[in-house]
Formats: sequence, structure tokens, C-alpha cells
Amino acid sequence: QSLAYSAIQPALNYHECPDLGILPYRRVMGTTIALGNPLCAPEDRTRFLQHFLQHHPRTLFGQVDGATTDTLRDLGLYLTPIGVDAFIDIPTFAMNGKTKRDLRHYQNRCNAAGLTMREVQDTPAERFELHQLSKIWMRTKKISTRELSFLVRPLSPRPEHDTRLFIAQQGSQTQGFVLFDPIYEHGTITGYTASILRALPDTPEGSLDTIILHAIEKFKQENIHTLSLGVMPMHHMKKIAQQHGPGARPLYHLCRALYASPWHPISNLKGLSFHKSRYRPQQI
Repeated sequence: QSLAYSAIQPALNYHECPDLGILPYRRVMGTTIALGNPLCAPEDRTRFLQHFLQHHPRTLFGQVDGATTDTLRDLGLYLTPIGVDAFIDIPTFAMNGKTKRDLRHYQNRCNAAGLTMREVQDTPAERFELHQLSKIWMRTKKISTRELSFLVRPLSPRPEHDTRLFIAQQGSQTQGFVLFDPIYEHGTITGYTASILRALPDTPEGSLDTIILHAIEKFKQENIHTLSLGVMPMHHMKKIAQQHGPGARPLYHLCRALYASPWHPISNLKGLSFHKSRYRPQQI
């Protein structure tokens, strides 16, 4: 799952079922909020979730997908659609055609501005520089000027195992970066998630997309299969509900109302979904 690497972030609790698996969670106002799918073998999923719910009967599962949703429904929980995960099939991804013209435009703007994209070694010194850039980036945010956590993991001050770091550089100055988290299958890295994306305020528009496009080409050479752009929050809720049901109706209707709201911090979710749709990803 694209969210699985977020299990290593700080300030999480872990439910461990010996010889089966673990699931990170937090306690908020008397409710357990579990993070993503359980980290266990597929054949152990039902037993693990039964064990988890015995110890945490009041649980909200945040951002589950795939077979986990079917198992939770069988265990009597409501499954409410909150969006789709945007996946790029790297081997077939191409930049030609009208649907990718915005991405080509971003590349051209960055080239004209003299930006170069490259992968860099993830070192403590590099992380220190990224944190300085992040502080400037966070000061431009209208909703929050601190690191978010849980569904969106914070930037670690230290290098992390198997992550990949790509930057946009102008001269010797780093203008923006994208940190990619690994996606594993049977112990092998088969894909990455574009996890943390940040840029200086005066960086040309589309610089982060241009970094991602550079990374896609690198991953393609390495025979990596998948890139997740992350969740498109509250996107296609009606379509998903028609296929799988609306789940908890009060929550379903609240999310749809927030998505349609003209209030700026919420309406920006539409912009986020529209931006990711420029890659023409698979929506799962």
C-alpha cells in the first residue's frame, strides 16, 4: 500500500499480534484511529483484524483499501469512500498527446529557468538543508505552519532506509525536492510513493512535477512498476458509493458537502485532484 511506509513515523502506537503482524494507531478522544492496512501476510489478515478489534473495539480505520475493506465489512464495520489512490504504471507512462501538455509545459518552463533535476544521496547534511527549505515552505501555508503527521507523514531529520530523494537545483541552490517512499511486495521494492513535496515560493510553477517526471524516467530504467501520487481526497465518492455502497451515511454526506464547499481550505481538495489527474493515473 502507498501509505505503508508511514508506519515508521514517530509518535505512533503499535498493536502487535505475535507471529501475525502489526498495525500502527493513535488514540484521539477515546477513539483508536488505525493507520492504513495491517502489516501482515494476506492469509493472516482476518485473524489479525479480529485480534485488533478485540483490544480496540472503538476504532476508525483511516485510508484502507483492497482486501482489507472487504474483511472489515465482513467483521461488521461501515466502509465509507473518502477518495482514490492515484497510481502511475511506469512502464507504459509516456509524455506524448494532448492529455500531458500541461506537464510538458512545466518541463519547458523549468528548463527555461535553468533548473536541473537530479537524484542526490540522502545524507544528514542533505536533510538539514531540506529542513531549512521546509521551514520557508511552511511559512507560506495558510492552514498550518507546522509539520502534519499520521495520514501525511512528517519530514524526518535523518536519512531513511530505502527512500529516494530527487531535487530541483538552480546553480548550487536547491529550489525544491520530492521524497519517495518505497512500496514493497514480498520484500522487494516494486514501486514508490511521492510522499513529501516542497519548493521555495519563487520556484517556477511545475518544478515539483518536473522532479516527479525525472524520477519516473529513472524508475523506468530500473524496471520499477508503480508510482503512487497519493490519495485524491474525496474524489469520485459518488462513483465509489454506487459500486460499494456509501458506508456510514452521515460521514459520507459530510465529506461530499465539504468537498463541494466554497471555503478555501476544503475547496483546494478539488485542485489537488485535478492536478494529479494531469498524469492520467489509474484511480484505485
